[in-house]
Amino acid sequence: MNRLRRAWLAAVLTLCVASLVHPAIAWAHAHLKKSVPGAKSTLDSSPPAIRLWFSEQPELSFTKVTLADSAGVDVAVGAVEKDPEGPMAVRVPIVGTLGNGLYTVSWKTAAADGHPSSGKFSFRVAAAVAAAAPPVPMPVAVAPTPPPAQISTPAETREPSALTPAFIVVRAISFAMLLSVIGAVAFRFVVLPRAIGLDASASDDIAMRIASFATGASALFLLAALAKLYLEMRMLSGNAAMDAEHLRTMTMSTSWGSAWRAQLLAALGAFVGFMVVQRIAAGWWLAALSAITLAVASAFGGHAASAEQVRTLAVATDALHILGAAGWMGSLLWLVVAAVGPGRSASRVASLVHAFSPVALVFAAIIAVTGLVSAWLRLGQLSALWSSGYGQVLLVKLALLAVLAFIGFHNWQRVRPTLGTDEATVRLERSAKLELGVGLLIIVVTAILVATPTPAS
Repeated sequence: MNRLRRAWLAAVLTLCVASLVHPAIAWAHAHLKKSVPGAKSTLDSSPPAIRLWFSEQPELSFTKVTLADSAGVDVAVGAVEKDPEGPMAVRVPIVGTLGNGLYTVSWKTAAADGHPSSGKFSFRVAAAVAAAAPPVPMPVAVAPTPPPAQISTPAETREPSALTPAFIVVRAISFAMLLSVIGAVAFRFVVLPRAIGLDASASDDIAMRIASFATGASALFLLAALAKLYLEMRMLSGNAAMDAEHLRTMTMSTSWGSAWRAQLLAALGAFVGFMVVQRIAAGWWLAALSAITLAVASAFGGHAASAEQVRTLAVATDALHILGAAGWMGSLLWLVVAAVGPGRSASRVASLVHAFSPVALVFAAIIAVTGLVSAWLRLGQLSALWSSGYGQVLLVKLALLAVLAFIGFHNWQRVRPTLGTDEATVRLERSAKLELGVGLLIIVVTAILVATPTPAS
């Protein structure tokens, strides 16, 4: 068994190095790749439209483009529309003809993950003006006219609002409840049936206890989803007031809105399923279907949804990563709630821990593999792990995961074999709570990571 564990660890390390050394397809929050007119260009005639190409497919409902002259006065432009050249481009018609002068284009957009980016650039119109030839004047010494000043503006600026404390807290609560809901189903269908020596009555009692608490977790997820909708609307519109039309457009006409609605319906299904369990055991099947849907819908609402070329792989990887995290940390939570604590039978604790340990190992392996694939897709190259903001936050998450793995390994090797006594149960309770505490820190870091732009391709 020790030889098998060493081989498994060697395989994971090999996969880790291979995945990060070879470059892959990377993506970021939608950033501007090129424009017509180009930044700092000079045109000899008025352009008919502004055309923008982005690194990700922009959501038209999230995209706003304005044009201003040198005095800061807005110039009339039409509605943002798809560009004939492809899904990565948008077109904004210019109403009327632009006179000579300097003009500034300001843009703001978001891709399917809902995270905004914005920027501005300038161009100049210097059309020749036809006029009758004047009489030739006498030569007069005139000081040379300096060239017109060029405004140097950044092509793009990142929106910081996705990383506000309020948004981080809401996302962390949402992730914690997500893992709790899915973990409850994993514990019921994967851990409980493996508990040798646990009679049917005790198993049903544990399942009912978990369903009762998981109902509350589902309700908290629903509340967090509503809070996330409000913060998302405020982040994209820049207005704290509730705009019914903007809210409808966000939820009904965007990819982010579709993913949000799917999460809301899945969480509602889980809530109903856990409630039904109190009367009919078949409610667990509704909760299980809802939990799987919740994992997939959550993947569609994050970075993976913006990966145009590898979207299927990215979404599948993220969904499995969520299921793996829920199977490990979510199940551990319910192990502590259902089995560990004052008054719990030492034999019941031992039975459940022996059932949980191999399951946790499998889910940890899923986390490792899917995490490496996600890093391979998002980072693009090994140097981005320490040279980009996304990579640095990822390093913090990896360090915490290493601590979590060490605690889990200690529980497996040192605590689990001694179970069956009250003293060993107390040690397990302390160690499991420490493991959950580190898991909570990982959730907070993940809430920051999912809003951090990945390295641009």
